[in-house]
Amino acid sequence: MTDPHHDLATGHIRIFELIARGAPLSETLEAITRLIESLAEGVLASILLLDEDGVHLRHGAAPSLPEAYVRAIDGTAIGPSVGSCGTAAYLREPAVASKIESDPRWVNFRELALQHGLQACWSTPIISSVDNRVLGTFACYYREPREPGLWEHTLMETADRLARLAIDRARAERAERQATALRHLAHLANATAHEINNPLTTVIGRLEMVAERLDAGSDERELIDKARAAVDRIRDIVARMHHITRIEYLIEPGRDLPPILDIRRSSEE
Repeated sequence: MTDPHHDLATGHIRIFELIARGAPLSETLEAITRLIESLAEGVLASILLLDEDGVHLRHGAAPSLPEAYVRAIDGTAIGPSVGSCGTAAYLREPAVASKIESDPRWVNFRELALQHGLQACWSTPIISSVDNRVLGTFACYYREPREPGLWEHTLMETADRLARLAIDRARAERAERQATALRHLAHLANATAHEINNPLTTVIGRLEMVAERLDAGSDERELIDKARAAVDRIRDIVARMHHITRIEYLIEPGRDLPPILDIRRSSEE
């Protein structure tokens, strides 16, 4: 007979290895749910991810839940009485429905859950250790009414901790990729600004030469003045484009991106 605590420790190591080698988040989350399912009889584990909008829950992993049910709840908006997961994410605290059939938080989802044979659902929010943001939820479903015991609480805490590590790692890697892409874009934009500025300087010089030969107030001088004003606007755009794409100006990965040059607004101004 195997020791469940030993199996849990072994599973911990396996999940840590997945996170350490940068396995796809979907693969790691599924491994977490399968680990919990292997250690608790009758449990159907699920992980939902909170969308970037901070409102909608998206499918993360649910290897044993009915596919139709998974599709139906994908994209559900969180709220104070939105099943167990929507409530847990909204209130930032566990939401245990030991009997879905009579739980008031399941009023709008009761028929859907019972239709798929789901009668209990315990959910806990996954909260980032980096910025205290809700990342998603981990849930245990059962096909009969059921209260969580000490072992189930241990498993949920374990799943919560592992999922938090995996999601935080994935977020950090995504931020790093975005920062790298931004730096490449900055190099390109900076080079473009330089290439535009060189011929622009020549155009300005030629316009000034022509303006000196025209009478002030003449139609031709007015056209040249308008052209010079347009060129000055272009030069201002190029100057600001050069400024905001300086590499030393760009911030560190994981923080907010610098402001983007709004060429349309600049032209209007």
